[in-house]
Amino acid sequence: MGLVTGLQSMGRKALGIQLDGEGKAIINVLSPVVFNEYEELLVQENRAFYSGDEGIIANFYEIVLNHQSNDPREQWFWKRAPNTTIRIHTPIPATISKVMKDLLFSGGYDIGLDIANDEQDMIDTEKTDEKKEKETKREQESKEKLLRLESILKINKASTKFKKGAEQESWSGHIAFKIIFDPDFIDAPLFEVYPRDRIEIVKKHTLTQQITFFDFYTVEEREYRLRSIYGKGFVKHELEVKRKDSSNWDSVDVDTIPQTSGLKDYVFLDSESNPLDIVLAIDKPNALPNNIDQESGYGRSDYAGLAGEFNNIDETISSKALAIRKTKVRDFISDDLLPKDRLTGQRGTRNDFDNNIISLKGDIADKDKKLQTEQPKFDAEGYIKSFQQDLAVILSRLGINASTIGLETASADASGESIREREKSSLRTRDDKIELWTEMFDELLSKIMLLDDNRDSVSKGEKGNSIVFSDMTNYDISFEFKDYIVSTLEQRIKTMAEAITGKVADISKAVDEVWQDGMTDDDKADMVASIMKENNIGTEFNLETEGQDVIDGVSTEELISSMGSNPTPNEGESRSEFNERCVPELKTKEKRTQKQSVFLCNLKFDEAE
Repeated sequence: MGLVTGLQSMGRKALGIQLDGEGKAIINVLSPVVFNEYEELLVQENRAFYSGDEGIIANFYEIVLNHQSNDPREQWFWKRAPNTTIRIHTPIPATISKVMKDLLFSGGYDIGLDIANDEQDMIDTEKTDEKKEKETKREQESKEKLLRLESILKINKASTKFKKGAEQESWSGHIAFKIIFDPDFIDAPLFEVYPRDRIEIVKKHTLTQQITFFDFYTVEEREYRLRSIYGKGFVKHELEVKRKDSSNWDSVDVDTIPQTSGLKDYVFLDSESNPLDIVLAIDKPNALPNNIDQESGYGRSDYAGLAGEFNNIDETISSKALAIRKTKVRDFISDDLLPKDRLTGQRGTRNDFDNNIISLKGDIADKDKKLQTEQPKFDAEGYIKSFQQDLAVILSRLGINASTIGLETASADASGESIREREKSSLRTRDDKIELWTEMFDELLSKIMLLDDNRDSVSKGEKGNSIVFSDMTNYDISFEFKDYIVSTLEQRIKTMAEAITGKVADISKAVDEVWQDGMTDDDKADMVASIMKENNIGTEFNLETEGQDVIDGVSTEELISSMGSNPTPNEGESRSEFNERCVPELKTKEKRTQKQSVFLCNLKFDEAE
């Protein structure tokens, strides 16, 4: 065995990939972390609260939850309250998850992409013609790749999936994105997001080695489970069917049901036939650490430690509704004055809901046969106060402000700055989430582009179940969340006017900040020039010299022929900015007049363009 062949063999074994006698790849799946039953139970509890459905919540506490008698949940509202009483769920948990999604994505986002410089380009800083040409080519290719990425994201309805992921991670504590390529369906990578209870992760030294995704199907009253296993350098599919008499699963062929028929296992190799040290999927924690099990590798839910508070709020609201029912206006009436049923002729009967009519039994004198009314006292203040206290505890633990969930409405003319001040806690929580999301996006989008760059190889699948990735282009991808609190045009104008007056911003910065994405760069430049001209700002550097044959006694031909090594414009420098630097230098070094200097500087700027 040669050195290269030996190293390739070692690499395959390290990644759980071996070859059979015919050279076909055999995938060895890694075993997951030890199953933490209690943590799985908490995820189910979170899902029940997120659903907002009283039946699902009741089912969890009455059937799924099966702890020892000393578990505090045994005394909680949803465990103790019988189904014969009023049980109302207040959708605070689902609201929390939606708020966390809005904190991240309500302002939108911007994506940037550049093809990474190779090592030689990074070392060589000299502006040679060859390098300029190479940089121009790289910039053009980067623009084309960015357009391709934007097209892929549009096909995937990425914004909707990202928002879905933000909600899922909020309640479940962890999400994962599965990247799919189905050339028979569409010529672009697809991706799906899964919550914590539909993924299984294997980590080593906090690094993800393998992610298993679960999909469920019901066919002819049998329940099937597809396990899509994404490991380093491979994707493997396993189909299981649930036994009729137990909760166990048995393996069956993937072609057993139409939903999974035709699925193939793949091994991904580089151009030298080495397995790729890449998992074509990515997982993301909602928050760290996970206080229940820090070794599990899974993140912490926003609901962590709040199930008791959710029970308290639901009990408060349910008790309030019950108290309202019991303190209705009550009418006391003798039996013979009760209303009769028109069909049967029988006197009406009392039920728990219609407790406003109470019949008086026994012989009653005619003079006492009358309607008597009573209004029991109902005090809502205690219920409201209890609700507010529990909600305050929840918001404090989450690190969000009441105004963020709409309980404190800002006035219509409130400035962006005043809203920021009011929502300081929420913005800090947003920053923590953005840090994790930005890191995830860089890896996710890079893997999507890797698969797309090699889509021809994936489509052909020329080496059986082995796919060769010959294009390993590296990308510098930026993902920027836009401002959560958006100021109005009037507010931005006022702010930047004060900034210019206070000499902490120039006109160019002010125009850019005021109009942002609502105006092109060329239009902004024209507006800056117009403002400066109307206000006589910098006119000494922008004199009109075009079309003049003689400037201050010297012909333009003579000026051009005697032009020395004038300053050259910097990248991104406007004409006005360049002239402010260039004109004084020519006047000093070459003893030119103001108009002559402006003419030469304009000429130099035009040549650079």
